[in-house]
Amino acid sequence: MAASLDILAEALRYPSPRSLDTLRRRLEEVAQDAVRAELATFLAHIERMPLEAWEELYVRSFDLDPDAAPYLGWQVWRDEQRRAELLVEMARRLSERGVDLDGELPDHLVPVLRYLASDPKPSEGETPLLDQALAPALAAIIKSLRSAKDDNPYVHVLEGVAKALGLPEDGRST
Repeated sequence: MAASLDILAEALRYPSPRSLDTLRRRLEEVAQDAVRAELATFLAHIERMPLEAWEELYVRSFDLDPDAAPYLGWQVWRDEQRRAELLVEMARRLSERGVDLDGELPDHLVPVLRYLASDPKPSEGETPLLDQALAPALAAIIKSLRSAKDDNPYVHVLEGVAKALGLPEDGRST
């Protein structure tokens, strides 16, 4: 699962000239068939695009639409105190595990996935606010991207995340 989460985190980063080659090369590291299929579908869409179009898709998907912003605390609590608590909790956890924020806030999905990938067997209740936010936030982002007019390939990456983590699509806790 750790490799899958790390690769999915890479797919959710802003695209660079080497992103597609990296994702193609690492696709076979994904152990779960369902997760690999979602990532392969994403890659099939992306590889037909020039880099500039992929960059525009990323910005349109995650930066211009607050309903699809990949910030877990924002998705669940907006700017309430609980989001601030999650930010503090995750900043500490990410630092303890040496996970680079890569310029993002600690509740951004990319560093969170890297955090989860850094310990394949996290302790139950280790991050209570993250446990509360992850499934509903992911479901909200997927719902927002699905509601757009076009078939957004990032939905496949996010569905891959849900499958890798064993989360229900509707965001309810299992």
